[in-house]
Amino acid sequence: MVLYISIIFAVGLVLALFNCLFGGYVFPAWQVILWVVLAILLSILLDGLIAFIHRLIPYKYYKEDNAYFREKEKERKFYEKLKIRAWKDKIPELGGKLKYFDKSKLEKDAGSEYFMTFIKETCMGEMIHFVSIICAPLLLIILPPSFTWTIGLPVVVVNMLLQIPSIFTLRYTRPKLKVAYKRAKLREDKEKLLKEKEENARIKNEAREPEERPPIEENKLD
Repeated sequence: MVLYISIIFAVGLVLALFNCLFGGYVFPAWQVILWVVLAILLSILLDGLIAFIHRLIPYKYYKEDNAYFREKEKERKFYEKLKIRAWKDKIPELGGKLKYFDKSKLEKDAGSEYFMTFIKETCMGEMIHFVSIICAPLLLIILPPSFTWTIGLPVVVVNMLLQIPSIFTLRYTRPKLKVAYKRAKLREDKEKLLKEKEENARIKNEAREPEERPPIEENKLD
């Protein structure tokens, strides 16, 4: 989060200085700075609105086996070349901070339901960032024509670029979560089968006549 805030602050500072010094506006400097700040805030609000709308969509509509969400051939090698392990944990995770699902860390000894929720969350998160990239240029329509290209366009480009690392991280993580889900599901199925066998044995034993029941071993004292 600190990294992203620093990037946004640096971009805002550079834009404000550049437009104040070389923009050639008839407006006073404080108005130019104000529009830089407004452009950044509007971009953040647009991303927040997109995330809010996606949060209203039930999990069942995020199909993790959809062709779009499946890892493509050689995709993992591409992420490894980008050394994604070194920087993926620096990507902001707001789910936990906003009282949604926390994707910043895995729970120990988690069950299959937890991993499936995690997988669905990665699908949702990826769609949020993807739609944010598509909708980012809407900022150019909102801003006055005087600031469209010198303020609006740089903010849009930076916003779009900041979405990409998050998409890469989610796509890199999801296949691992699918493996963890299958392992947890297999373990749970085995435990369920064992309990069913024990329960059936208990019911069968209770249905027998007393003399047919296996003898109860008494604890022997040393």
